[in-house]
Amino acid sequence: MQKLKLSKETIQVLKNFNTINPMIYFKKGSSISTMSPGKTILAKYDCAETFESDFGIYKLDKLLSILSFFDDPEIIIGDKNLTVKSDQQSAKIAFADPSVLVYPQKDKIDLPTIEAEFNLKEEHINAITKAFSVMELPFVAFECDGAWLRLKALNPKDPNSDDYTIDLQEVTGPSFIALFNVNNLKLIPADYHVRVSGKGIAEFSNDKMHYWLAVEKDSEFG
Repeated sequence: MQKLKLSKETIQVLKNFNTINPMIYFKKGSSISTMSPGKTILAKYDCAETFESDFGIYKLDKLLSILSFFDDPEIIIGDKNLTVKSDQQSAKIAFADPSVLVYPQKDKIDLPTIEAEFNLKEEHINAITKAFSVMELPFVAFECDGAWLRLKALNPKDPNSDDYTIDLQEVTGPSFIALFNVNNLKLIPADYHVRVSGKGIAEFSNDKMHYWLAVEKDSEFG
């Protein structure tokens, strides 16, 4: 049996992970990972907590809602369930069998090649998220023409559609267009280092958060 308290930051990350996959499998150690059911997103968080055993939760939103019931709740992790407790109140959640859960077998992906590498600021993530939501655009792209790196919200399948552009930085290097479905852009707003592979995957990372997102087949490199 283990007793622990989740930090506010960890709870915020779990809320983000719930948008990626409504179920989760906690593994022994000091990291939490999740994967979208379509395997287009893998996310990993290096947390302050250390888990002493593996356990699965079928409905992460239920756990998050229960935690919100309590002030400064303690989690007691048993063999078959966990208990959320505070003062005279408690709630018990049964663990899910791993066989019914979708979760990553590995918590990282090594990029086979790197065609582009750059930094992305939190303000740009917030701006592009607002843009594709308001303008109802289905894709986001990092575009480089050899002189400027730009972040765009667009619909590449309709040349007459609206678009939104942010000039990120002047660059010197090969041209490319890396496309992402907006449904895969479930990043916690923060500063990230971005590495893009022409083999269909990109990594967004900082000191604690790591996301690997699918790059669309219509992307262009070289």
